[in-house]
Amino acid sequence: SYVRISPDGTKFTYSDSNYIWNEDQKINVVDIATGNTKSIYLDCGYIAEISFIDNDHICIIGDTDVYTSSASWGTGYSILQPGTKQFYCYDTSFTNGWVAELEYTDVSRGAHSFYISSRNAVMFYVGNTAAIYDMETGEPLNHYDVGSSIISVDDWNENGHPEIMCQNGDYVFTISDTTDSMASFSFINTPIDEGL
Repeated sequence: SYVRISPDGTKFTYSDSNYIWNEDQKINVVDIATGNTKSIYLDCGYIAEISFIDNDHICIIGDTDVYTSSASWGTGYSILQPGTKQFYCYDTSFTNGWVAELEYTDVSRGAHSFYISSRNAVMFYVGNTAAIYDMETGEPLNHYDVGSSIISVDDWNENGHPEIMCQNGDYVFTISDTTDSMASFSFINTPIDEGL
């Protein structure tokens, strides 16, 4: 079971599901001071990740393609085929929420969310694909295919345009709120192993 604590330390979220394939997964959010618990059941295969996006929103990543998506063995052998992850974004009372599906073709190095506070948006990323959505409405804002598995995302420049580190060594800058433009630099010139 995943257990995550909100950034302000007032809530935690967890799943108490049995992780049996194709059964609804139960997600809970608990107010630490009162013990009040809110719950929702999701038909999401199994849960790949739960995280707080900010103090009032959580992301649940559902995985229905665990046996059919790309895979890699060692450094020299990969099977590449399309995969899809479901990203659920809810407020912590589960009264407002939305779901987005993100398709990818390279090996997934984990599926994650990244909060972009200056835009009140969230970036989801998996495999070689990343997308930015409005946090409240789920409206798609940007979509990126970076050509290689994403290792890490951050907004090191603090300008609302996340930077992406890729497994092939590329460093990708997203450069616009209104277009899917990006700049890619191959300054590492060597693949980055998973976990770096």
